[in-house]
Amino acid sequence: MTTLADRVKVWEAELLERGEGRGIEKGMEQGIKRGAQRERGFQRTMLARQAGRKFGPEAAYELAARIDRVPNPEELALVGDWIIDCDGGEDLLELVDEARRDAWRREFLSEGKGLTWLANRVKIWEAELLERGEERGIELGIDQGIDQGIQRSIQRGRERLRTMLARQAGRKFGPAIEHEFTKRIAGVSDPEELAMVGERIIDCEAGNDLLELVTKPG
Repeated sequence: MTTLADRVKVWEAELLERGEGRGIEKGMEQGIKRGAQRERGFQRTMLARQAGRKFGPEAAYELAARIDRVPNPEELALVGDWIIDCDGGEDLLELVDEARRDAWRREFLSEGKGLTWLANRVKIWEAELLERGEERGIELGIDQGIDQGIQRSIQRGRERLRTMLARQAGRKFGPAIEHEFTKRIAGVSDPEELAMVGERIIDCEAGNDLLELVTKPG
C-alpha cells in the first residue's frame, strides 16, 4: 500500500526533474546571451584591428570607442563593409556616428514597449520562483544550460564572423573570390586566426593573393 510519505517523495522527484529541465532551458538562454556578448566583443576587436591596419592607430582607437556597445551582428557587419569601402578613417567614423544616432532614435521610440515587456517578465519570474521543487531543479540545471548555451552561441558567432569576412572579400575582390574564400575559411574557428584573415583582406591588393594566404579547402 502506497503511503502519503511515498507519494510526497514521488511528487518531489517529479518537481525536481521538471525544474531541472526548466533550469537547463533558462541556463541555455543565459549561456547564449553570454556567448553572444563574448563573440560580439571579439568581432568589435577584429574590426578595430582592421581599421588600424588600413587607416592607422587613431582610427582604430576611435572606432573601438564608437562600436564598444553595438550588440547587433548585422550592424557590425556593416561596419566591416565600410572599412572596405572607405578611403579614409574620417569617412569611416562619420558613417559609424550616423548609424549610432539612428540607433539611439530607434531605441528612444521603443523604450515604452521595452519597459512593459520587462514588467511582464518580472511577474512571470516571480511566479516561477514560488515553485519550491522546480526552483531546486532550476539550480541544478542552470549551470549545465549556461555551458551549453555559451558553446552554441560561440559556434553561431564564428559562423557570423566567417560570413562577414567572406562578405568583405567579395566586396573588395568580387563574387568569384568570395565563393572560393568562403570554402577556404569554412573550418577556421580560432579567433586569432580569423583576425589575421581579416587583416589579410585589408593588406592584399588582389584576390588571388588573399586566397594564397588562407587555409586550403579540406
